[in-house]
Amino acid sequence: MHNAKILLALTLIFTVLVSFQSTSDSIKVSQLMQQMFTEISKISTIKYTFKNTERINGKFLSGEIQVTYNTKPKKIYILMQKPTQGVEILFQDGINNNSAIYSPNGFPFIKLYLDPYGDMMRKNNHHTIHEAGMAYMAKILKQTYTKYPSNFKYVGDVIWEGKNCHKIEIDILTYKIVSYTMKEKETIKSISKALNISDFKILELNNDIDEYNYSQTGKSIKIPSCYAKKMELYIDSETFLPVFQKIYDEKGLFEQYEYLNIEVNKKLNENVFLESNLGLIND
Repeated sequence: MHNAKILLALTLIFTVLVSFQSTSDSIKVSQLMQQMFTEISKISTIKYTFKNTERINGKFLSGEIQVTYNTKPKKIYILMQKPTQGVEILFQDGINNNSAIYSPNGFPFIKLYLDPYGDMMRKNNHHTIHEAGMAYMAKILKQTYTKYPSNFKYVGDVIWEGKNCHKIEIDILTYKIVSYTMKEKETIKSISKALNISDFKILELNNDIDEYNYSQTGKSIKIPSCYAKKMELYIDSETFLPVFQKIYDEKGLFEQYEYLNIEVNKKLNENVFLESNLGLIND
């Protein structure tokens, strides 16, 4: 009887400690996520080096670009390092009929005016230039956290690229592939925007569709129930910005993003947004 009482007491103590730890972690996650959302909302200008790895047709393709981004009005300058060094892309809201200027820095040595959502700009890319910066992924994370707060777990602190970071893991156990019936005037692009899921992923799931503007009322398509099945997130402990994201779907790794050399809310060199400077390789 005495041993039974001791065992019961130990069990109760363990239960209380686990409950306390779980509550403590939930508070930590909540504080980190809210601080991250707040800091991202304050961004008016940002410069950074962006490394990406994305699954394209079953293979992983990687790239590296330098991004200069002014939020209002939206102005984006991109200088590619990999896979094709020297390529430049310039977009300014309301200019050139909202086309992006593509400067190849090589043959045929002409500037191309392209639809940011078009096939040429989207080729071998999960996202468009309109998802540059951090607001897009913040929107995805905010919706995910709102729906599944208990699925966010604070793992601990890690050192990444010499920075102290808070690591959060997100496991969406209810993630699945579901059927969706397209409504009148809906497109793959509009569905992904409304549901905060990847339009690239929708195309991957539906082999008979190869256009983001595809529309067919009553068409049954496959879509993911949410953006990702699992995520790994590193938040810089000084800036509270998300510097590393690893995103998984039902097949495994779907995409990975790294933000380096981040400069926030500093005066930008406006020369990088001049069309006449394209081809001169701006700094």
